[in-house]
Amino acid sequence: MHHTELRVAAGSGTTVPAPRTTQEMSLRTVFPRLSHTALMAVGMILSGGSAMAGSYSNYNATTGVDGGILVNSITKWATTVSNYSPAPGLGPNFRNSAATSGVFSLGDLYSTTTPPTVGSEPSAFHAGSGTANFQPYGGNVNDTTDTYGFIGIDAPGSVTFYYETGIFNGAGADLAVRENGFATGPAPGFFAELAFVEVSSNGTDFARFPSISLNTTTVSVSGTFQAYDMTNVYNLAGKHASNLATPFDLQDLTSHELVLGGTVNLANIKYVRLVDVVGNPASSGTAGAVDSLGNRILDNWTTYDSGGFDISIVGGLPQAVGVLNAIPEPAITALGFASVLPLLRRRRKN
Repeated sequence: MHHTELRVAAGSGTTVPAPRTTQEMSLRTVFPRLSHTALMAVGMILSGGSAMAGSYSNYNATTGVDGGILVNSITKWATTVSNYSPAPGLGPNFRNSAATSGVFSLGDLYSTTTPPTVGSEPSAFHAGSGTANFQPYGGNVNDTTDTYGFIGIDAPGSVTFYYETGIFNGAGADLAVRENGFATGPAPGFFAELAFVEVSSNGTDFARFPSISLNTTTVSVSGTFQAYDMTNVYNLAGKHASNLATPFDLQDLTSHELVLGGTVNLANIKYVRLVDVVGNPASSGTAGAVDSLGNRILDNWTTYDSGGFDISIVGGLPQAVGVLNAIPEPAITALGFASVLPLLRRRRKN
């Protein structure tokens, strides 16, 4: 939904449209739902300023332009996995999308410029238990047999969910994505493993939601846990705590080329793909994930074993993509028509 902000003209009591800068109007074509304040924060970063904390919702917030959706309020989930392609290096204990409990993960990628030490193995789980599966890094970033994946050489992990009846662009958010992040260290620190969200009508052509990540440093670091400020993150799955799901509004994709060309139909979305965000701190020394504005996305990196974005399994089924605006099942639609048909016939007789 588009929002027009108003201000009161001095001394008149009359509301008039708030002024817009050329930069803000340009950003609004990419992020149609963001408020004037949020767009100002983005503009400040692009101009070399610092992020305005609070522009987007915090990890535990249910209000704001991207306030989280309570998981226990979601009644429909896309539970059919049509494709699961974890990154190389993901431990086998966390790569079973058919598991009936626990989690499965998308995995993480290493830097090509700062790879692991030759002969090292981050964890016994990395390549599975037992000597036969233990394959230390051999020093060749192009080696496809050592179970290590590298940025720019191997694809980030991804998973695609299928929803048979389809999702449509209705009022407010149309889908919501859940992860298992948690608060850590001083506020507003949050341990997040983020993912891009993409949608498709045919399962082949995907439109990615535009995203923003304005973090330039951590809130705190404890061992391998890096805490970030989620009020600087927008339209990336995983920014909310595990009891909340991050909302996504198909309205944000109305100007996407695949939508304009008719390949992706926002009135009939059948597939939702989650693509792991490969953390991109300056220390990575390489080009990891960036947001829609070209900013480095700071995400916990490098992680392994259950590395990257995690999908929780609840009641034997994956619970990652909640469907908020589902196309009604044909049987339900037919039932509704059948209920009004007698009324139509009666009206004709009269």
